[in-house]
Amino acid sequence: MPVLLAAGLLKRQRGWYDQAALDYSRAVELAPENSEAWKRLADVNNLMNRPDEAVTTYQQAIRFQPDYYAPYYALGRFYLVREQYREAEALFRRVIELAPGLAAGRIGLGLAQQEQMRLSEAEQSLLTALHLQETAPVLTDLGWLYYAQERYGEAAQYFEKSVNAQPPTALRYADLGDAYRQLGRVREAADAYRQAQSLAASEIVENPIEPSARANLAYVSARLGERSEAEFEIRQAVAIGPSNTTVLRLAVFTFEALGEHEQTLKLLAGAPRQLLEKLSRQPELRSLQQDPNFQKILTTKVHQ
Repeated sequence: MPVLLAAGLLKRQRGWYDQAALDYSRAVELAPENSEAWKRLADVNNLMNRPDEAVTTYQQAIRFQPDYYAPYYALGRFYLVREQYREAEALFRRVIELAPGLAAGRIGLGLAQQEQMRLSEAEQSLLTALHLQETAPVLTDLGWLYYAQERYGEAAQYFEKSVNAQPPTALRYADLGDAYRQLGRVREAADAYRQAQSLAASEIVENPIEPSARANLAYVSARLGERSEAEFEIRQAVAIGPSNTTVLRLAVFTFEALGEHEQTLKLLAGAPRQLLEKLSRQPELRSLQQDPNFQKILTTKVHQ
């Protein structure tokens, strides 16, 4: 059993999700009461865009170990990514009940509250998480919260801490570049975007079928004025992850940064309502928000 779990983890890390799923499926056959094996199988189902199977297997993990926080947290993250915020909030509250000293539960709760526009509650949840443990994720999430409120100076402070807290990621450097750009710190923004570009390229080498890394590379390339690189990578990202909301969001920001407004509208015609609503609150997309065509797409989705 441990051999199957280890083999599945290695294959998952290399992007061989179907092979990892076979290892984890064999593991739950041999030990159907093993909650961790069910959770890992659910994670891979999620990565392979099998949402119904993912939910079923997460629920199996919970059934076999109802007092263990990890399956609740994983399912909460699943719902958070899919913008089912009430479901995510309920699961993160259960995580907090089971593991009150775990910062991750508070972070998840804060993100779910933020997406429901309960910003003061979100800030409190994230600050509580920060008090429990100062990590790059909570520093990043606080930066996002303040960025969304156009408190760019505070956002930059948290993003600066986030890139120094742990081994940095492309996404964290991109966030820092955005905050510097909003503050008019042009040279520092370009430096942060270049760091993000280098890290994103490394992530793609490690896992070529991960669309979010390509989307992030496209976005920072657009911010650096590298049009051909940005256009190539964002089309690759959308082709690999056409229903991935993170990819679609970054595609919108990329096309808008490139001035390709028609491409943005074309992409959003098939986007989910929750993503459109989120974009309608982004402070730096005001030009898009004021476009009658965007308003028409949003209104149509809301009434569907």
